Amino acid sequence: MAKAQTNVISEFKQALLKSDKKLMRLYVTEGVELQY
Repeated sequence: MAKAQTNVISEFKQALLKSDKKLMRLYVTEGVELQY
């Protein structure tokens, strides 16, 4: 679980660098779903 979460975070950082807002929104949505 921790490993997968780290992978999501690294991908999220890459999305931030690309300023890909659609991708960011997707990761934020998935992140919220993972937390609950």
